[in-house]
Amino acid sequence: MKLNNPTVLVGLPRSGSTLLTRVLNECPDHYLLNDLYVLQDVDSTESWEGFSQYEDAVAIKKLLSDMVRHRSAVHSPKGIANSAEMTPEQLQTAESKMADLWPADGTGDPAEQKWNDVVESVISTAAQTVGKSAWGWNTPQDYHHAEKIIQAWPNARFVFMLRDPRTMLKSYKFYPKRPAADRYHPLAQSMAWRNAARAFLKLEAKYPEHFMLVRYEDIVAETRREIERLNAFLPASIPEDLNLESLGNNSSYARKDQAPVKRELTPLELWISDRILYRERVKLGFEAAKNPFSLSGVFNLLKTTWRFSKHYGKLVMFDANIRRRVGHLLKAS
Repeated sequence: MKLNNPTVLVGLPRSGSTLLTRVLNECPDHYLLNDLYVLQDVDSTESWEGFSQYEDAVAIKKLLSDMVRHRSAVHSPKGIANSAEMTPEQLQTAESKMADLWPADGTGDPAEQKWNDVVESVISTAAQTVGKSAWGWNTPQDYHHAEKIIQAWPNARFVFMLRDPRTMLKSYKFYPKRPAADRYHPLAQSMAWRNAARAFLKLEAKYPEHFMLVRYEDIVAETRREIERLNAFLPASIPEDLNLESLGNNSSYARKDQAPVKRELTPLELWISDRILYRERVKLGFEAAKNPFSLSGVFNLLKTTWRFSKHYGKLVMFDANIRRRVGHLLKAS
């Protein structure tokens, strides 16, 4: 079975890409791995032009194989995140085939092997095992590597998923677990949203046949229309009468013991967000209402700033991958 070029879901975290991955996995022809942060490892080892060490290729293949196993839901809980489901027998077959793929025996010049060959061979093997004719993955930040993906697969298709930035900010702010909650700051997340929006506009202008924007609010409110758009663009065969409620809930911060009023941004946070990304928000069709300046929430912002600075200060100092991500953010700004 010859498979197509990949479908890649990109955008920003906390914006519904896990739901969209599940939607695509519901159709009989698409197999997508959710939250596949493999290109970050390719970037950190500078393996875009070939692997400098055999061990780097082994690590990439292992990460891919581990994600196939995890998302199969054979040895982990089933749910909206683990939607690339397999039966235990299918997983056993896929793992046997993946074990034989390069790098398998330590032979061959790693510099002559390409990262995209390893990615394609592992994911397409999994797709073929479950009888799917298209393959791909979801990694929100992979829009940073869109040019390299298109160089590797000239007919790749990108679905760029964005959510109203104010809703995304709330999702970060009220995430119930730490240290993940410490990543929130209205300035940082607003900059990230603006940079992603600008990247989409630039990439769509350069590669109009490769990029499609899906707004989270639209796929929830106009599900049938958005499925029709996806089916025409990819192409795919997602059931047009698909009921999103039947797929499960991926909300990480909704809690029954919290009243909705407690999950609101302060007027100061809303003003900061508007100052940074208002133009891009309107250009992409999100609500145009603008918030006036207000000092309401200044003490909350000082507390958030201290927590954010403490969290990322340590990471930037000790984690090279975090430094790369911060570099991408600052460069795009």
